[in-house]
Amino acid sequence: MSRPHLALHLSRLRGVAAGALTTGALAHGAAAVALLAAAAPAAGAQAVLGVGDDALVLPRGVFRLRVLGQQATFDERYGSISTSGIRPDRREPLMQDLNIFSIGTTQFPNLRPVEQGLRALTGINDFALSLGRTTATGEARINAGSLVAELAATRRLSFGVVVPFVDTRTVTDLQVNPNREGNVGFNPAAAGIAAARQQNTALVGQLLGAARAVEQAVGLQPGACATSSVAQCAAVNGVRTFAGGIGAIYGADAIAAAGYPGAAGSPFVPLGSSAAQQAIVQRIAGIRAQLGAAGAGITATAPFAAPQNLQLADAQRILTEAPFGVRAAPVGTSTRRGLGDIEIAGKYALFNSFGHTDPNARLNPTGLHLRSSVTGVVRVGTGLAENPSDFLDVPTGTGAHALGVRFNNDVVLGRRLWGTLALRYTAQIEDNQVVRIIDQPERVLAASYREQMVRRDLGDFFEVEATPRVILTDWLALAGQYYYRNKGEDVYTGSFDIPVAVTGFGTQPLRIDARTLSAETEAREHRVGGGFSLSSVKAFTEGRFAVPAELTYTLQQTVDGFGGAVSRLTLHQLQVRLYARFWGQ
Repeated sequence: MSRPHLALHLSRLRGVAAGALTTGALAHGAAAVALLAAAAPAAGAQAVLGVGDDALVLPRGVFRLRVLGQQATFDERYGSISTSGIRPDRREPLMQDLNIFSIGTTQFPNLRPVEQGLRALTGINDFALSLGRTTATGEARINAGSLVAELAATRRLSFGVVVPFVDTRTVTDLQVNPNREGNVGFNPAAAGIAAARQQNTALVGQLLGAARAVEQAVGLQPGACATSSVAQCAAVNGVRTFAGGIGAIYGADAIAAAGYPGAAGSPFVPLGSSAAQQAIVQRIAGIRAQLGAAGAGITATAPFAAPQNLQLADAQRILTEAPFGVRAAPVGTSTRRGLGDIEIAGKYALFNSFGHTDPNARLNPTGLHLRSSVTGVVRVGTGLAENPSDFLDVPTGTGAHALGVRFNNDVVLGRRLWGTLALRYTAQIEDNQVVRIIDQPERVLAASYREQMVRRDLGDFFEVEATPRVILTDWLALAGQYYYRNKGEDVYTGSFDIPVAVTGFGTQPLRIDARTLSAETEAREHRVGGGFSLSSVKAFTEGRFAVPAELTYTLQQTVDGFGGAVSRLTLHQLQVRLYARFWGQ
């Protein structure tokens, strides 16, 4: 299952759109590059910008439009540091949080009164209510398509905007009680099955009738045993308490003759084959024997049990229907589509040993050259943040504003070799966000009352990207790439007191504190990859090609990570750059 903060990747995925990049598109793009490269002359000049960011500022008056498509897929993450015992740098399945050995009051604390009631009925003091076991597998995919427009205002300064369109999809295969696990199921009487309520009502009536018969035998008025010290009254009071517990848990109609008001029953009761149901059967038999002649009227042997373990459809009901208190999206396929986080940037050339007067000087370099630039970035939180009612949701962006600075440094060595070291820092700005406050990161099945507006300060992050490149021809270049990201811990603030009437358990309001959401949000990630690029820019400047354009393909793979929100992703990227001159030379 995806935890909170899966938007971690999206600041580096420039979005991917509803008409997103597909594997087929990648294959066709690669084939086109191969054919054009084979036909291109080998002049061996620094004409190809290539994969990744670089320090080049466009020549004055030049406009560049980039169309960027990305696809990221992942089915593993780097593990938690919580009660699961997984190290924070160890890989675990993406849906690990849905692999729950026994679902009970830890996940649904409003079932504590049911568990306590069954302990009293069964006499099993350590009885643990269990809806059963869930196992899950699945994967997530992020498709993004971005339009990037850049315009050089001067020889040193350009401006740009990135508009990403994102499509996210999580597919989960959930199994519930594959080996008939669990000890409770849906209560037939609470579901309106008449035979169940009749059987339960008969049992409660017989128990109360037997208790009254003992009371009469010792000459007491109806109900007098509640305050009497007569020896037989201990058994009478015990039977009445037991009968009331049967009605409260299993459900029974009102019995006017016995003064019983009736009860709706709990949503869950023991399975017929469970140890809890058998313990109740034995207690009824024991009461019959204990009360002697009065007990002969107890002919019912058991309340109506749950007929079967919970199945997938039952689990979906618990998640989605209001009476169960979760009110969330069903587990299965989760899809989000929309804008990502828009970026507005200004890029300034700090140093360029090629000079700033001849924009074509870089096309025929000799010796060693250096370039350096700084970029200021404003990120607008236009992306869709996580949906608190969808536990599998992967957002289209962070939804938070941010300010960033990026330093790109190029080293150009002759006609064949060059590389870029990119350093980036992003400071994320505090905002308010509606989230579900969970006590521990793996306890994702949170009740709806935990959905609250909190103050959120996403952790700042630092990135390093190193991209060495080799120029094969005027048209074609190959590149390797290493990427590192270090993100600080998120900070959430806000505390809330939830009344007992809302939680359904306890005697005091439940205090929930948003600070628990900060757990496992610190993250580190290492990726390696590479790609190729095809450029017609030099051929265009020499009049040998009609359109100045570039095509690049990049593949990255996460190879190491830390923190519960870092996924082991595979990232494909295909980019087309188109150029036009509005003014200048």
